[in-house]
Amino acid sequence: MYMLALADLIKPGMRGAFYGRHSTDKQTMETQRSMAYEFAKKYGCMITCEYEDAGVSARKKKLDDRDGISLLLKEAIDGKFDFVLINHHDRIARNPTEHQKIRMILAGCNIPVVISSSESLYDSGDFIVDLIKDGTSKMEVDNTRIRTRDTAKSILIKGKWTGGKAPFGYRYDKINKSFSQCGEELTIVRRLYELYRNREGFQSISRLISHEFGKTINKATVRWIITNPFYAGYMSHHRKSEHSRNSITPIENWLMIKSDLIEPIMSLDEWKETWAIFEQRKTGNLNPKMYKTSFFLSNLLNCSVCNSILIGKDQTTFDKKRNKLYGKKWYFCPTCKYKIELDRIHTVIDVVLKDLKSQNLETVSLYVYNEL
Repeated sequence: MYMLALADLIKPGMRGAFYGRHSTDKQTMETQRSMAYEFAKKYGCMITCEYEDAGVSARKKKLDDRDGISLLLKEAIDGKFDFVLINHHDRIARNPTEHQKIRMILAGCNIPVVISSSESLYDSGDFIVDLIKDGTSKMEVDNTRIRTRDTAKSILIKGKWTGGKAPFGYRYDKINKSFSQCGEELTIVRRLYELYRNREGFQSISRLISHEFGKTINKATVRWIITNPFYAGYMSHHRKSEHSRNSITPIENWLMIKSDLIEPIMSLDEWKETWAIFEQRKTGNLNPKMYKTSFFLSNLLNCSVCNSILIGKDQTTFDKKRNKLYGKKWYFCPTCKYKIELDRIHTVIDVVLKDLKSQNLETVSLYVYNEL
């Protein structure tokens, strides 16, 4: 009776649409596609449209963010095909809410969805049955994710590599299960850390590395290198947030294991110092611009006219054609518009500091104490 129902829906000459999806770049669409074409041939139909989401996780990417399925639903409304072929229930979605949304849209267009691997209907017509299938699909992927995470954790505890691409500057030999260093890349890594400790930002480091080494490294990669304890000889687990592609979890949630497989380029203490700078910047307790400005007396000088705090104002411009700098830098009062040239006040400060250096430490300390 079920086969008759399917045969009544899918008739010779109908236009079919194939939808395929896989989660990683290591997978292919060939099996899904070939089974769809075999089904179409068996029922005397033609596949006139193909929609694919290759290397796209249905768990990580929402329905509206997947180009293939989004286009399929749009063109279903436009009537470009008569039925849809998928390889398996979980290829089209993983989330029960998304399953129901797809069913509603396609049912409204009178377009059935057929699972080619079992020659069954995606929409059984029974809400409870479909809900159970959708829930089971989600439970399967959740259980797989948990098992994968637990397996990776147990491998890491033994100090072994859990897989994937080795960090920038290292290569992993799968046969010998060992890491080797790439000297040229690690020179760049050392420079990255040096620049970051000198209060350069990720974007600034990216530009400087490109200029110095002719190597393009975007700011996201710089951030990922700076926050990776691998360079201190430690492997980490749960550093990356599950719900965001580039988000880094709090360090107290990490599992960090020292590995004999890694030849480090810095000590753990050195790496932790860098991490402390990262956390201070992230929370706003350390503003990198405070260390990169020529106006190092900003918020320290008061206007002699109205007693307001002076701010830095850069009125310089660089003429590339003449290779010449025009204009000046000023400390400026936003209230009464009083201004004093930067070099002039810095010269005064230099004289004061030199005078202080020549004084006896006890004399200076007593002077400061009396002022306070």
